[in-house]
Order: sequence, then structure tokens, then C-alpha cells
Amino acid sequence: MKISIVYEFTNPHLWSTPNSIAREFKSRGYEVDSVHLEDEQKLIQGEYDIVMFMDWRGIDLSHETKRILKSGGTYLIREASNTPQNYERYLPHLKDYDLILTPDYESHLDYQL
Repeated sequence: MKISIVYEFTNPHLWSTPNSIAREFKSRGYEVDSVHLEDEQKLIQGEYDIVMFMDWRGIDLSHETKRILKSGGTYLIREASNTPQNYERYLPHLKDYDLILTPDYESHLDYQL
């Protein structure tokens, strides 16, 4: 299984949630790429089974990139850890994802559109 963790990183050796998730998947034997959130071309060319998108600012992959990934069978996960304060930023992007991760119960209920 090939997984991509998409986020804005500067130093992959610093502690961060995306780095920690990538290390955990690798320790369990999965092939994992860390892809900068602005490198959508790498995602399209990577043929991933799972893409996990992590960004607190509410930006997102293009609809075309998500369409291409989903048409190839890629399972899309969106991490929304800054809900509820960023709920309005995330909402327009979430319909294209298969799974939304949020720590906020009220946002969880609202995301179930």
C-alpha cells in the first residue's frame, strides 16, 4: 500500500503531526511519501492508495487533482484538526473526501452533510 501525507513542511526532521503519522505508517511497513501541498503534480504521478491532506489554513487540493486521484481509486482523507474555529474554511472542500478527521464532536456532526 502506498500512502502520501500532503502538508506544508520546511524541515521533515522536526516534530509535527504529519511527520509523526508518516513515521508511524513507515514503522508498520507502508510505503509513505511526504508531498508538499503545492506539488499536486507529484500526487497525480504517484499512484497512491491513500492521500491524507493536512493543512490548518483551510487551503486545499484542486478539484481536478482530487477528481484524478479518486478516478484512480485513491482514498482521500482530510485532517481538520482546527475545527470548530476553522469550520467555515474547511467546509467548501470536504465533499470530495472519503474521510474527515476532526477532534470536535459538533463539527463532526456538521461535516456529515
